[in-house]
Amino acid sequence: MLYTGNEHFIVNGEEISITMTDFWRWSHPDFLDSQRRTVLSKFIVASSIGLSDFRPQDKGGMGKPYDLLTEDGYRVQIDSASYLQSDDGENPSHISFSVPSWNTDVYVFCIYKAETASQNPLNLDLWEFFVLPAAALPEKKPESITLPKLTDLGVWQADYYGITDAINKAMGV
Repeated sequence: MLYTGNEHFIVNGEEISITMTDFWRWSHPDFLDSQRRTVLSKFIVASSIGLSDFRPQDKGGMGKPYDLLTEDGYRVQIDSASYLQSDDGENPSHISFSVPSWNTDVYVFCIYKAETASQNPLNLDLWEFFVLPAAALPEKKPESITLPKLTDLGVWQADYYGITDAINKAMGV
């Protein structure tokens, strides 16, 4: 079942005031947390490339060895990083991404560039996207990769509206 957020919880056959939106607000309030930020980054990339109706169980994710499958059939793996972490807003982090050794055509590495915890992760001007074809990585893929190493490999940089073009360029289209 897919939820819109307006659905109410039910007790003894009667709707109560608690809604699915209340649950989402309670379970996902902090996008500086790396797991929640990565889920958000996957949604952002999916919406940018025209998969706004994407559900993890539909095209990638949920046990598949990639996060998204584009309309052109490219298997996309997405990871995110941020200078800020929810557990340590005082000391900005070094940017590094995990690189799963999965059957992927292209990676999209997302950076949330906020400098303070009060900045809004829904402001897409605070995000940068780096696209790298899987073929650009060494045969034995590293477990992680830093931002400087990505730029050395010839990554395509994009804003929200340029992710599709960057994927196409990275794939030689």
